Amino acid sequence: MFKLASQKRNPGLTRVPTRTITTLLVITLAAVAAYAAINYKSGPTFSISTFDLITTGELSGLGGAAHVTVDAVGTADGSCTNKGGNVVPVHAATVSAAGSETIHPDSNGRSNFSVTASPVASPNPCPNGNWTFDIDQVTYTSATVSITAGSQSLVNTYTLTNCTETDPNVPVSCTRTP
Repeated sequence: MFKLASQKRNPGLTRVPTRTITTLLVITLAAVAAYAAINYKSGPTFSISTFDLITTGELSGLGGAAHVTVDAVGTADGSCTNKGGNVVPVHAATVSAAGSETIHPDSNGRSNFSVTASPVASPNPCPNGNWTFDIDQVTYTSATVSITAGSQSLVNTYTLTNCTETDPNVPVSCTRTP
């Protein structure tokens, strides 16, 4: 009925408190979750081709399909032309560019991506809606890359330098920081 201290059920075994086991389990699960987080295996890299910003890279830590979105801003020079053929030069118009892609990882949770973002002048630098803005030169100054996969997300904003294209037939590689 009553047991003496010397009559333990499992002699030689030390009892580990439940709190210690729970703490170790939480630390282990946190380490696994951190290891499985979305990250860049390479990139992102930025380039301009035909005035579009092209963002490429390789992701790892994907547990399933992911959605990659790129939002960029910059300036553009060009001209506005109306239906009568009149041309007005435009300098340093504000442009934004957006693009996205859904990617599917391989069995190792990795996937390449390539997102094309086309520039749009905002607001329209032309005198009114009857004019069309044609870009002659574009400079991108920053880009935000957002990746969402299930409940995970990764968002990074990069400053772009040396990122000006004056000839749509000559692609340009941009420098990013950080």
